Amino acid sequence: MRRCQSGLTLIEVLVAMGIGGIVVAASAVAFRAGVDHLYFSQRVLQTQQSKSDWTSGLRQSLSCASLSADANDTKSFFIASSDDATSDLGATRISFTSGYSYIPGGSLDAELTFDDVHETYGPLGGLAEYSYGTVATGDAGNATGLFERVQRPVDADPLQGGFESLVSPDVTEVGFQFWDGSQWLSEWDTSAGTRRLPAAVKVLYRLTDESSDQLHQFVVVISSSDVTSTNPVTQGASQP
Repeated sequence: MRRCQSGLTLIEVLVAMGIGGIVVAASAVAFRAGVDHLYFSQRVLQTQQSKSDWTSGLRQSLSCASLSADANDTKSFFIASSDDATSDLGATRISFTSGYSYIPGGSLDAELTFDDVHETYGPLGGLAEYSYGTVATGDAGNATGLFERVQRPVDADPLQGGFESLVSPDVTEVGFQFWDGSQWLSEWDTSAGTRRLPAAVKVLYRLTDESSDQLHQFVVVISSSDVTSTNPVTQGASQP
């Protein structure tokens, strides 16, 4: 009577090892792809969140842009300029006074005195001066991106003062255009031209890690402007 032999042959062992190697390699590739996808998703989410944060702040301050009714009041203004070379996107810096007032939650602490709040957060409420551009007005060190400068109380100098912060390191280029009731203009200056606010501002920008052809934009309507298609204003600027 013949005895049955148990166990695996060398060929079977080699085949099993080969299959196991393929499975391990495929799992490693899938794991790596999953990690890459997670990193990419986090990067996209962070970029979108950053974009949402700074665009929200700019929308709010711009929509509340305000000018004094006194034509001789130089402390309220709406001025567009270029920090360096001209851009095909429009003006590269915008400075304006606005009635929008963000009050930090920490300033509402009942234990803080008025002097404490003023020293920590600066003046709160009232007309504020805002300025946006990719060139810092102060010393930004190695930081690059879109800078916001906020000043309270306002003064007659639209180019300095207040507190400056980097609101988005992802913005590589920004431009501003202004609706005068009939066309989009690349310039606006209430200190040199007609003392009226544009009906709307178009904000165009490009981001890091994107093609230079990728252009983002949004439009902000200025609620206190009296400019309409039937009541336009000419600032003497050329169409970009």
